[in-house]
Amino acid sequence: MLPTTGQSLSGSPTPSPYRYESMARTRRWVPWIKHLLLQLGLAHVANRWRGRTDFSDYTGGWNATPNQPQLELKRLNLGCGQANYEGYINLDIGIRPHLYIQAAGQQLPFASESFDEVLCTDVIEHLTAEAGRQLLVEVNRILRHQGHLVLVTPDLDGIMLAYRSHFANYKQVIQHLLGDARDHRYLYTLPTLAEATRATGLMVERGIRHWGPIWAHLVILAKKI
Repeated sequence: MLPTTGQSLSGSPTPSPYRYESMARTRRWVPWIKHLLLQLGLAHVANRWRGRTDFSDYTGGWNATPNQPQLELKRLNLGCGQANYEGYINLDIGIRPHLYIQAAGQQLPFASESFDEVLCTDVIEHLTAEAGRQLLVEVNRILRHQGHLVLVTPDLDGIMLAYRSHFANYKQVIQHLLGDARDHRYLYTLPTLAEATRATGLMVERGIRHWGPIWAHLVILAKKI
């Protein structure tokens, strides 16, 4: 029996910066402005704006409507790690104090069409390309019709651009490429991540070059059709 969504086995849950309804409202031109700032070597200037205007660390841009109503949906945080977000069922392969279920993403212990939304943050890069495909197939299976996937992973192109533009130093680049535990197995660009998602039957609604809590991430917003 699962605990009620939003409860925690240990500690207090926090609001998720990656809810679909918030990410979907990222203004489409913002990620490209950031990309241009990196190319021009002006990203450090843009970084100083954070917290001083309507610039949002979480939605990848200047967010026109930052305070969105929170819908009561059944949401899964797949590979939750240390994140304990309000309103999500937490699943991870490792033991966490806020865990609901311990399982691997390639074999999810849920019935088909169980969830309205799946959040998968910083997980797929730890898997081989084939294991990542299996994870996305499972996500497709457990999503309800019109349900959404929010898929977040390091941006290979963005990491290299940050290095070439001197926004990130060598140590930072290696950390993002290989991960804290040096266990990244496969990194994606925006086109390859979108194609991997589509190949499992999900419809890609948007691809975002995210510049948020971690400075070089991709976000794919996909829907089950």
